[in-house]
Amino acid sequence: MLEKNTCGLSPQLSYTVMKVVIFFCSVLMALASAQAVSADILFQDGFESGTLRQGWVPTITNQGRVEISSNNGPATGTAHLVLDDHFSDTTFSSAQITLLLDLTNKKNVILSFKSKSLGNEPHSFPNGNFTGARNYDGVAISADGGTTWRGVESLANASPSWRDHTILLDTALASLGGSYRSDFRIRFSQYDNAPAPLDGIAIDDVSVTADENQVAILEMPSAITEGAAPQTGYVFLALPLVNELTLTLTISAAGLTGIPGLIDIPAGETFASFEFSATDDILVNLPRGITITVTAPGVLGVGRSVNILANEIAPAVTLVLPAAVTEGNLSASSATLSVASPLAVPVVFTLTSSPLSQIILPNSVTLPAGQLQMP
Repeated sequence: MLEKNTCGLSPQLSYTVMKVVIFFCSVLMALASAQAVSADILFQDGFESGTLRQGWVPTITNQGRVEISSNNGPATGTAHLVLDDHFSDTTFSSAQITLLLDLTNKKNVILSFKSKSLGNEPHSFPNGNFTGARNYDGVAISADGGTTWRGVESLANASPSWRDHTILLDTALASLGGSYRSDFRIRFSQYDNAPAPLDGIAIDDVSVTADENQVAILEMPSAITEGAAPQTGYVFLALPLVNELTLTLTISAAGLTGIPGLIDIPAGETFASFEFSATDDILVNLPRGITITVTAPGVLGVGRSVNILANEIAPAVTLVLPAAVTEGNLSASSATLSVASPLAVPVVFTLTSSPLSQIILPNSVTLPAGQLQMP
């Protein structure tokens, strides 16, 4: 009997030809599948060891209980995690377990787990971000060391049969605020007043996957003077490279020479350097800022702003006024402001008089670029 036709082949092909084509098609499909599953497994626990793995931190209030159990039908294997209360009474307790993970330079973080209600009665999350609350059933995250939390998956109405959960944490993190860091926290919580199977929630097959979040940071001096010796700029990467990476550098305006349009960082390296300088000219320029950005597909780029300082001596500015004026005789062209050499950019001059009430002057005069005098 022929293998299952997964490649859309014509049934009219011979048996031998079809077997060969199916074989190569299966290989290609397997390769494609392997490439698609590129996320790294950061954490995985099915609780089969009978003890909590490193990274788990249980916390309770009152009579809360966090335990690994083989009772009440684990999802897989012989054990699962149960959150419940030690005793059946009127005292409500919280049972929580928090997973601490280093998610520095990670993205596309996905939390997967299975849950089942063990007679649980629903207690919902607080709305939005919250602090301190423990009286809920669900999963929450914190990006500030456990001070501020946000719910990512409610378990208030957990199913009495096992249910799969897959949650992209990036979306919740954007609402929470903050970033992935070395002490990121994921908390499972249950709140009630009786032990399983009267009240409780079971958790099994917890895993966290993520992709590397490569960051390129451009480092350059904050200021450079025209005509000064060349300076060194660097592009630093957050993670070592598996393959060579080409980054694009873009400047917002002219004024710097030596900035490469493209810069390559070899495999295994985490930085590259380049020399640059400020273009020297004969124009009198005011200090001006230029922004350099760094980009590459799949890379978060952090650019830099550099101030360029002119090395020319500022030209003398002369304000010529009549030696005497008559009260009430207003002339729009009775004064002249001039500079000894043209300026490269428009310059605003502020005018004041003393005493202020004796002569009327405009508050400021703008001298256009390249012009020697006003009016």
